[in-house]
Amino acid sequence: MSVEHLREQNLQKAIAGYNKALNVLKKAKSPMEYSKIQHLMGQAYQRLAEVRDRETNAKLAIEVLKEALTVRTKEAFPVDYATTKREIGNAYRTLAEVRDKEVNLKLAIEAYKEALTIQTKEAFPPDYATTKRGIGAAYQLLAEVRDKEANLKVAIEAYKEALTIHKKETFPKAYAHIKSNIGGAYAVLGEVRDKEANAKLAIEAYKEVLTIETKEAFPVDYAIAKSNIGAAYFFLAEVRDKEANLKLAIKAYEEALTIWTKEGFPIYFAIAKSNIGEAYTLLAKVRDKEVNTKLAIEALKEALTIRTKDAFPIGYATTQTKMGEAYTVLAEVRNKEMNLKFAVEAYKEALTVFTKDSYPELHRRTTRQLQSAQSQLTKN
Repeated sequence: MSVEHLREQNLQKAIAGYNKALNVLKKAKSPMEYSKIQHLMGQAYQRLAEVRDRETNAKLAIEVLKEALTVRTKEAFPVDYATTKREIGNAYRTLAEVRDKEVNLKLAIEAYKEALTIQTKEAFPPDYATTKRGIGAAYQLLAEVRDKEANLKVAIEAYKEALTIHKKETFPKAYAHIKSNIGGAYAVLGEVRDKEANAKLAIEAYKEVLTIETKEAFPVDYAIAKSNIGAAYFFLAEVRDKEANLKLAIKAYEEALTIWTKEGFPIYFAIAKSNIGEAYTLLAKVRDKEVNTKLAIEALKEALTIRTKDAFPIGYATTQTKMGEAYTVLAEVRNKEMNLKFAVEAYKEALTVFTKDSYPELHRRTTRQLQSAQSQLTKN
């Protein structure tokens, strides 16, 4: 039984237990106990939403948490009110991942801000920091749909404010998680402005994560941080020191793979291999074209042992486009006709997923790549 399946079972048992208790406890006779169970059940639904049926369980979480607030009012029980409001913010943030992103994120932010009217920095510092972190995460997600630069800056400020409480010495794990969030925010901000500066800030944040999340103590988190560093170096390579930064990106991804083995973490293994393949293709444009494209193709083929068309169609198609790019570059130095045919084949495979109706932009881009490879093949 997987860890996720076991977690799901335990949460469902907890929810069943809370429902059983509510059949006995009456709101009028035992209001505090009633509201506490509603709050705990809301938390359970929120955590269950992270495992399965995200929309349904997030909505159930919001419903029961709001019921808890019929007793946990701001006037009568301000501390409990704030705790439940923050949990409502978490549930709306989860719901935003599957529907009405902007609307639900604004509701999440509203709930978090209401919690902070009680959870002030002076009165409840750890709670203040946790809620600030929630606000940061909500604004970071909101940046995906509107006002990217402005919302990312607000997110970063919220995270930094959380770090005034969740310090490395006293809250090392929370500190590492917030630093990771900051790294992600800077990486995305680099897409909008100051790519080099923000990529470097992202790398700096991720490296700080690794001072806590070491390979020995937190191997899975270590691998995530290493992969994030790889992505940031890849990003930095677009603006300076291409060869050096691509090599650093590849090294970071390969270090992640010391944890993300094919057997233990097949999905992450495939993602890292696909990223390594892309990095080697770009490196091939700078030096050792044949050697690096062959390494790229080898890595991409490994990714495709997991990213099959049936199991992971988008990942399959994405990796196939990268394969097409690698073969196109390899065709510049050897077996031109054969490698261009391989490139054409890979692009055509990608287009079986990236159809015009389902993925119009990816369809257009891949079609252009296919036509370019076919044109070169015709000239040959």
